[in-house]
Amino acid sequence: SRRVKVNDRQEAPLVLDMAPFLSSPDSPWLPPEGGGDEELYDLTSVLVHSGTAGAGHYYAFAREVDQAGRGEWWEFNDQTVSPTLEETVRRAL
Repeated sequence: SRRVKVNDRQEAPLVLDMAPFLSSPDSPWLPPEGGGDEELYDLTSVLVHSGTAGAGHYYAFAREVDQAGRGEWWEFNDQTVSPTLEETVRRAL
């Protein structure tokens, strides 16, 4: 069978608000207006493949997020781990 790599650009937010997907706006399970961020999720890692469907290279970006949602991004590429910019991660999404 023939392998085909999909190279379409995919985008993902650095913070994902899941509230619209969990229940209706009048649900008693949602926090009151202006309350809570229980449905907000921080992106903490990205896996990247460069190459073709038959061969290539994987590397990753990851961060540990503190209570305030801050965290330094790191690039993991084979034996090298180095700090990287958030903009570099955004370009990889």
